[in-house]
Amino acid sequence: MESKCSQQLKAKLDDAEHQSIPWMSQSCVRGHIWRYALAVDLYEKGAVKRVCAGTFEVQSGTTPGMVYTVELGLKGNQKTFKSLVKNCTCKDFLKRGPGCKHVGAVLIGLAARAEPPGPALMLDAEARARAALARPGEVPRRVRLELGDTPRGEAAGSAFEPPARRAGVQAFASVKEKAERLRDAEHQKNAREWAFSAEAEGQTAVGVLNEAVQRAPGLGKVVEFLDGVSSQERAIEVIGRAKEFVMLFAFTFDRAGVTKALLAAHARGCKVSVGVDKRWTLNGKTRDQLSRLQELAAQGIDVRVLVGTAYDVEYRAVQRSTVAGVGLQHSKAVHTDSGTIVGSCNFTTASRANRELGVLLQLEPEEVNVQRGKMDTAFLEGMPLRDAEKLAEQQGRSLSPHGRRHVSIRR
Repeated sequence: MESKCSQQLKAKLDDAEHQSIPWMSQSCVRGHIWRYALAVDLYEKGAVKRVCAGTFEVQSGTTPGMVYTVELGLKGNQKTFKSLVKNCTCKDFLKRGPGCKHVGAVLIGLAARAEPPGPALMLDAEARARAALARPGEVPRRVRLELGDTPRGEAAGSAFEPPARRAGVQAFASVKEKAERLRDAEHQKNAREWAFSAEAEGQTAVGVLNEAVQRAPGLGKVVEFLDGVSSQERAIEVIGRAKEFVMLFAFTFDRAGVTKALLAAHARGCKVSVGVDKRWTLNGKTRDQLSRLQELAAQGIDVRVLVGTAYDVEYRAVQRSTVAGVGLQHSKAVHTDSGTIVGSCNFTTASRANRELGVLLQLEPEEVNVQRGKMDTAFLEGMPLRDAEKLAEQQGRSLSPHGRRHVSIRR
């Protein structure tokens, strides 16, 4: 025996003029459907067909000719989402229960006339996108329908009449919806499943974003965010995996582990280049910096001292008095064919105690070569370490004790 509430619901579904569930709102649908944007897409494409009371057919959004059956009903007198949704024949429903996009497409139509008029519906990503893309002064038809306003000259159609669409809106809504869910820690356990479904469905956020990364120049994948200690440890690992080249840029440098990793890479046959700040290497306070770099150079590694650009250019740009001298080689980066690390952490023992921030990147092959070329150009502008030492000694000897400057080289 069906309950009285269930009989009333079926009677309303049978009545073409009452194709709605009074207590079901768009907000409720949005809160229970995992892929709300994709459900909206199915609804707008007219993929929903009413078969009989409580039974609907929904065309697949990815497989032409595939149709899923959605059954609705009420158990007892409980007016809840779970008691309303009885079944869907899709795999997503079997794995995760009620909340699939096919159920969502059906409920969006049934709730279309039950939602109380009000601006709250504009909070969802799709409505905002449509409002932004509308012509000045025009509220999109989809939003007007959701707000309970039938456009002038249009008769209210059936609950499943697909509204007018604007190009690109659904892709935007789909990207936003999926990205928000992937960022939510509560749904991290489903990330792999969503990534798999993205490959099949094409227009989910993961698929769209991955495609954008592949097409956009200068992009790769952020593998890990790093603090001071992990920045140095990951640098050693990345250098250890390199097969073709290693480029290291530093401001200060004295870490024995990094030195050992560079020497090992050189012994494997990698082309190793080390660029450091000239001023700090020859006259700075990092005690072991020069000796570590001399150790690298003695084994045949190309070590160069670098400087920044002239100060006066930037000071003139802001209409300040010019200052003599040049800037520093202040970047901290390790770039190899196995990975790239950039950040704030120097390659010194003291830096491990600092609050530092860096990232480990996996760049696309083309971008690896592009960045290698840029860094190589900057590197070749530097002076080999041995030449810089000789020049500094000559300058030091050429000046008397009463000269205007003194150049010292730490030993």
